[in-house]
Amino acid sequence: MVYADYFKLCWIEDPSNESFDFKRNVMRHEVLPALQAHWPNVEKTIARSAQNMSEALLLLDRMASQYLSRHRSYSYYLDLNLFDDLDWLEQKTLFVSGFLKYDRNR
Repeated sequence: MVYADYFKLCWIEDPSNESFDFKRNVMRHEVLPALQAHWPNVEKTIARSAQNMSEALLLLDRMASQYLSRHRSYSYYLDLNLFDDLDWLEQKTLFVSGFLKYDRNR
């Protein structure tokens, strides 16, 4: 509200916010209130978990990029031999990161 007041923005109510045809509204009007009845701080807990997951994803992506840059000589393919000595979680992380990096560089 401080932002809206500062920039003198007018409130506009979107009628779709009341429609249960959208899952976001079911979440907002039914699921979150039910969770808050049992766990009053659920919104803060969900926000903190999302922040933690975001940070973990950034770290995994950074680590995968470092590994791939040390072990990859070509940028246009992913050598599957890099995966031989890794466990399944490391393989999955590197594989996904490799494709995401490829997609970002196109």
